[in-house]
Amino acid sequence: MPTDVYAAPPELATVQAESIRMAEEVLRDIVQFNSKNSINGERIIQDVNLLLHHLNSEKFCEFLKCLCENLFQCLKLGNNFVMPSQIREKYVINTAVFMCDLDRRSRLMCMLTELLNFPQHKLDVLLTAIVRRFSQKVIAFILHWLQHGEGSPIVKFASLYRVNDQSTECLEFKQIMHYVGGANVKKVLKNCLQLKHPTDQSTRIVTVIKSRFIAGDEAEAPDAVLMEWTISQDRGKLIKISAQALDFFVYLGKTVQALEHLDGSLWIDEVIEKVSDSPHLIILWDGIVKDSLSQEESFQLLYALCHHFCITWRNGIISRRMDEICRTNCKTDKFGKDGVAFRAKLV
Repeated sequence: MPTDVYAAPPELATVQAESIRMAEEVLRDIVQFNSKNSINGERIIQDVNLLLHHLNSEKFCEFLKCLCENLFQCLKLGNNFVMPSQIREKYVINTAVFMCDLDRRSRLMCMLTELLNFPQHKLDVLLTAIVRRFSQKVIAFILHWLQHGEGSPIVKFASLYRVNDQSTECLEFKQIMHYVGGANVKKVLKNCLQLKHPTDQSTRIVTVIKSRFIAGDEAEAPDAVLMEWTISQDRGKLIKISAQALDFFVYLGKTVQALEHLDGSLWIDEVIEKVSDSPHLIILWDGIVKDSLSQEESFQLLYALCHHFCITWRNGIISRRMDEICRTNCKTDKFGKDGVAFRAKLV
């Protein structure tokens, strides 16, 4: 049962702990760049090498601490989880605003002055180069943390239930999720295509579904064994979803499975709330959609698929309950045929 086992965004202290390593990489990058591309490269290299000598000094550590605090504010993570693709966009904009803030820039300049006795104009150029490159290191570290859980003590659910696991139980669940996922993607796609007056938003959603969710040139298909089974179950025009989309539906299926009540009910609002509060599930989703949609459009598509997925799952619950009644009263193994028997496997 998934219980929000995900890698949460790192705290400021975690980023600060990595600041000296990132700062050394930044300074060495500046040295390498200027050794090849700058007319005044030798002079800049000398200046940067002076700063490298202060790398572990208390004053430079205070400078990095202050810089990390300002950059972390540019993330504006707050208490709400933001998709990684949207974090980058907000961060770039807010970092540009921060660099134009004279008060905060002056504070960093003063801290650099204590380390290097340079003219104002030279410090200003050096500070700009450091902040620009250091900010890129910070966002790369945070996004990698979110997507891979580097250094996090929390175990991600994906490591407990691997979609690539070929054991009998996991393979069967993957097969069902591949079938159900394809059916739900087809439903949402059909709804968009049947609009009498398509909007720019619906057009973007259709493009994303076709390029990111459906196996093809742009989206890799799952393994051949699984695809062969799905094709054998196809009763006509079933959509075969990509391997990345399958990862998402497997996690969604395990999440929904855990939310079925003892009386057999499944509340869609409860599922939507659970999905919204699961950063790892959102990360899986964002890995498919990326920045092809705005965050609002991305969530709209996510909730539409979740809605149809829940309806399919509830049909499976009903089928299972009917099977139990038939086995008890009619002494038969299954209620109905084909699709009904298939849906019964969901639970």
